[in-house]
Amino acid sequence: MIGDKEHPKMNTDTLMKKQTVSLILYNIEESDVNKVKTLFNNNPHVANLISQREGLVNKVSPNDFTQPQKLLITLYLHLYAALHSRNIVKDKRLKNIRQRLKVSDDFASTCFQCIKKLSSNAILKDRAPIENIIKPTNELTLWAANVVFQACREGKFIEKQLIRGLDPREYEHPLDKKALDALEGTPGLETLVKKLNQYGIERVMRVRYTGSNIKVYKYNFPHLYKAIETVCNVLNTHPMPDLYIDLGFINALTIGVEKPIIVLTSGCVGLLSYDELLFVLGHEIGHIKSQHILYHQMALALPIMGEIFASATLGVGGLAVAGLEIPLLNWYRKSEFTADRAGLLACQNVEAATTAMMKIAGAPPRYYKSLKPSDFEKQAKEFEGFDIDKLDKIAKYVSVMFLDHPWTVMRGHELYRWIESGKYDQILKRHTIQNLQASGKQAGKLSTSRSKQSKFCTNCGAKLTGSAKFCMKCGSKL
Repeated sequence: MIGDKEHPKMNTDTLMKKQTVSLILYNIEESDVNKVKTLFNNNPHVANLISQREGLVNKVSPNDFTQPQKLLITLYLHLYAALHSRNIVKDKRLKNIRQRLKVSDDFASTCFQCIKKLSSNAILKDRAPIENIIKPTNELTLWAANVVFQACREGKFIEKQLIRGLDPREYEHPLDKKALDALEGTPGLETLVKKLNQYGIERVMRVRYTGSNIKVYKYNFPHLYKAIETVCNVLNTHPMPDLYIDLGFINALTIGVEKPIIVLTSGCVGLLSYDELLFVLGHEIGHIKSQHILYHQMALALPIMGEIFASATLGVGGLAVAGLEIPLLNWYRKSEFTADRAGLLACQNVEAATTAMMKIAGAPPRYYKSLKPSDFEKQAKEFEGFDIDKLDKIAKYVSVMFLDHPWTVMRGHELYRWIESGKYDQILKRHTIQNLQASGKQAGKLSTSRSKQSKFCTNCGAKLTGSAKFCMKCGSKL
């Protein structure tokens, strides 16, 4: 495992490599101490670590490993323990390692079943257990890669960090806010919202999806139910929206302002790994948390509303809708930047977020196993020379021309910029008691300021301001 060329980050990430060595030394048997020193060429640093190995597990940072790496390291350490006839499910050291790496205890049972199928002659080649860990054969490396690949597909072995007190303004993209301010300052918006309610567009959309598609329950699609339940818990979003399955390639949408529902295509179910699915669901939950749904529905219904307005007002109303089209669809695209950040916070797996985007961007299913996230990242960073804000004038018109095009690579560029800024890690590291208390106070402040923002009554479409609990026009409770 150490120095294995089949796992490139094992060579290039020095910090992670050192932490892997620490886990190996923490887990070794006393009888293998001298053997380890020899395998590491009697490195004095390794000898020093061995002398203090009881505390090494506590110095390992789980954030320095990707999820596949966590599973890979855990698998090798369990293999070593099994070859020494240790009970890998109950072993105290292994339990400490799993807890530190946020790997669930269920993975120990999976390791046990997979190790039982190993052929000692064909793969282990009668080598010492420690040799199979530090210098694995090509056959053993391939076996481990296959086990981890399947485990990643199942997606139930890495515990997600719950982000308590999460407010959407913590991860809101600045271009999203800027485009939204421009949209809400556009004349005719309030009228369009009223007409959207008058003609019952949301009710029609709800009937279309709930009346034609399968609803997800805990007992009929437990895998999907667990996924959306996990996302809602991680992103601190309740109540959990209903989930429906529609026929189609990889896509998802959310409708319903007061009681949102998420519609997931069958392609998401069949073609995405578990963490990729969490990214897509997290993206949709992000739209709900940021209160994007009303304007999203307007963007989807715009062609229909334009025809209704034009026929009812001899074309005058149609002109008003046309004036809203550019700012609305421009914001529609920018809101995706914010939702992608929510998706990443939900799956907590940069590689899974990347491969999900690659699949959404059109990667053929037959090549899914050979997708390289680094290639997409390189392509996305080619946008580095573009100032997206300055390109707004062009982007607005292009957004109208290509309403259905997701601009996935540009979205990837913006997501990587956010990761590299360190703000993604800052949110995930809010797990200490002090940070949780501080974030709770901050979330309260943000929520208070959010309530002062303008919004619309979902019953009559009248514009609301302040913290009113009832619509002043129709009297509906807000």
